[in-house]
Amino acid sequence: MLRADTESRIQAFEQKCLQKLFQIPYTEHRTNEHVRNMTSTLVGPQESPSGDRQ
Repeated sequence: MLRADTESRIQAFEQKCLQKLFQIPYTEHRTNEHVRNMTSTLVGPQESPSGDRQ
């Protein structure tokens, strides 16, 4: 089991990678939810780290 701060850092890194893949500049203030919705639209829903379905 990961500590809460480690899990939070991993999720932040994942979001940053997704923003790079979608070529979203940091000046476009997109919410994490918006980026996850873009991902699920293109590749389908993914399992979250806690095991819930999004």
